[in-house]
Amino acid sequence: LLPRFGSHREPLLFLSLAFWLCGGMLYIWMISLIFYRYTFFSFSPSDLMPPYWVNMGAMAISALAGTTLGASAPGSPLLSKMEPFLR
Repeated sequence: LLPRFGSHREPLLFLSLAFWLCGGMLYIWMISLIFYRYTFFSFSPSDLMPPYWVNMGAMAISALAGTTLGASAPGSPLLSKMEPFLR
């Protein structure tokens, strides 16, 4: 989508970065709740599957989004400073 917006590229990259960072925080909150459940409550082996798949899906989507942002970094002053963090 970025090539279509030309002059609005930097604000869109900033918005994408902000959403990616918010998603990272949401992931940390979610994994801490899953860890809390596994640590302090008993569960059967069948209870392990749904949270595990949700966790892996969130991590995969975040990795893909970070890679896409990293690919946009060379043309952006904002993202070029954060490129090591994004990759």
